[in-house]
Amino acid sequence: MDVPHVLTAAFRTMQLAERSNDPAEVAHAYRTVATDLAGAGMPGAEAGILPLALLSLRVRHQRPAPTDPDLDWGPSRPWAQPLLDLARGNLAAARHAATTLPTPPADHLYDSLWAVNAQTAILLQDESLATQAHDALSPLRGEIAGGATAIITFGPVDDILTALDQHLDRR
Repeated sequence: MDVPHVLTAAFRTMQLAERSNDPAEVAHAYRTVATDLAGAGMPGAEAGILPLALLSLRVRHQRPAPTDPDLDWGPSRPWAQPLLDLARGNLAAARHAATTLPTPPADHLYDSLWAVNAQTAILLQDESLATQAHDALSPLRGEIAGGATAIITFGPVDDILTALDQHLDRR
């Protein structure tokens, strides 16, 4: 597979996700990109990127995490686990998984994983996690959460910070 083509298609899909109100259209585009990535020789972008992209789409459209057992979450699994447990209706497991969340590594997924943590904090009403997510994302004001991947988007960091502020103000 032609790597520049894959990266260009991935970036176009991220742009589509930013502007589209049709989650099915974006999910289809993400699945196409994931198929192309599978043979591109980019293991850092392959493992877990489709589930994380689908999760970003679900979060932005206020839907539960995708629980398809065939999705390979790869290294993103620990951060997605609380949302997966919530999607399956297991609040106790979600709370437990949230207590064991590792700090996101300072890499291309940093802001994406903090966006996932922010969603977890809001849904579980976890003030401590909300504060951590707010502190981690605050320096990224004006950016797109996930933008560093050029593939996925959790939307504007400012919107996530506003949601966290609202959550923290309610407590």
